[in-house]
Amino acid sequence: MGQVLAWGGAVTIVALVSLGSIGALPSAQAAGGGPATAAASVYVVSPSGSDDNPGSLGAPFATIAKAAEVVAPGDTVMLRGGIYRGRVTFTRGGSAAEPIAFIAYQAEVPVIDGEGVAVGEQEALVTVTEGADHVALSGLTVRNSSGAAMKIYGDHATVMGCKVTKAEYQGIQIRGAAGVRCIGNEIWNVCRMNAERELEGGWPAALAAWESKEVSFIGNVVHDNHGEGISVWKGAEDCVIMGNQVYDNWSVNVYLDNAKRALVAANFIYSTADAFQSHRDPAIGVAVADEDYSEWGDEGWKADGGEHVVRNNIILNCSRGISFWKYVPGSGVKDCSFVYNTIAGTWEYGIRISEGENSGTQFANNIVVSRAGETLSVTKTGGLAFRHNLFWDSTGKPSDKFGWGGQRFDFRLWESQSRELKANLWADPQLSDTAAGEPDGAKLTRDSPAMDAGSSAGAPRFDYWGYPRPTDGNGDRIRAPDIGAHEYGAER
Repeated sequence: MGQVLAWGGAVTIVALVSLGSIGALPSAQAAGGGPATAAASVYVVSPSGSDDNPGSLGAPFATIAKAAEVVAPGDTVMLRGGIYRGRVTFTRGGSAAEPIAFIAYQAEVPVIDGEGVAVGEQEALVTVTEGADHVALSGLTVRNSSGAAMKIYGDHATVMGCKVTKAEYQGIQIRGAAGVRCIGNEIWNVCRMNAERELEGGWPAALAAWESKEVSFIGNVVHDNHGEGISVWKGAEDCVIMGNQVYDNWSVNVYLDNAKRALVAANFIYSTADAFQSHRDPAIGVAVADEDYSEWGDEGWKADGGEHVVRNNIILNCSRGISFWKYVPGSGVKDCSFVYNTIAGTWEYGIRISEGENSGTQFANNIVVSRAGETLSVTKTGGLAFRHNLFWDSTGKPSDKFGWGGQRFDFRLWESQSRELKANLWADPQLSDTAAGEPDGAKLTRDSPAMDAGSSAGAPRFDYWGYPRPTDGNGDRIRAPDIGAHEYGAER
């Protein structure tokens, strides 16, 4: 959560938020019920209050619903700690200059609890409706929903520092919205409809953007959910998944399904499993696909995903590190870039690409270390380039670890199969300690063969930790980028 992010510069989560994620918020000391400015008011809500009160600090409202009825653009609502029962719907919005904010009062914990409340599977305990734009929710706990916990339909909403748990369906879903930001939330034990983890399909995602644009998932912790972890799907475009900690979810930790131009950067994605059960248990690290949505009645649907950038991620102990599965004709890995990732300890495949109409896709400067199965498996080889990657297997034996076009090769024979396979290495990357289950375990040690072995073409300016690359970390006067998510010595 506190890691330095590698996107457009080295900034922390706190700094990112301070750059205008939800606008300036008044202090709790200003919450006296009078106007914070000539145009804006501050209201207070407490479970011990009354909706007949004026909504001041000394005489607060009792329900969030009451505050939601009276707010105007620029207003702030302070939520005192305690339990608020029932569904909450936000129908009023603000503007970019005057957002509406519902925030926890000081260090108190307001809890929206749906225990005993009827919430349909396609409904939510907390809803920001279409047209309720520029609404910010901060510091809430949302729990015990028989449907989803939160659904966001309003544009430019912000959900920040919230805790979401115990929902039968999704944790937080953004649908049909633009510019929504989910920052620094924790989502766990949702998607409970698949709590037995026996469903063959149809499970939801804990944190999802659906038919939405420019949604940002930044600095969230998404773990131990019974569906997918973070998912952008069915028409989602230009979404950012960055700086998140995603682990021990079902099937897929990060899923790009029929989405376009997603940026997946500087995430720590892992499993704590100590054995392999199936390709869903432990979950895949990052998966790309175009599932069939024609059965949803979408007659105009077609496979149209691609143009993703997946870079600077650390993926440990997953069933597969990066995976694509072809569901329908026309689907493939198209115009994607998978670069500078560190993948280690995979149980089934390091990288797995099934049949597909692949095109214009590069895998470059990645570390891929398998513990079992195949290091690389590609069924249909056209349209894919693998350059400057470092491969290894925990056994140290390259025999038959590379599946390529229906055949299996050792490393040297594999690299001779195509001119699109260039400058790859088979060597122990000498990572610090990936078994420790921490990002620092994926750092290079001083004698790593990954050092100075990457290509400078298209190299990101920063590594996973936000430190600059290239750096001459070992003092050999070579300033070429290192392979993988870590630039050795850059933090000094």
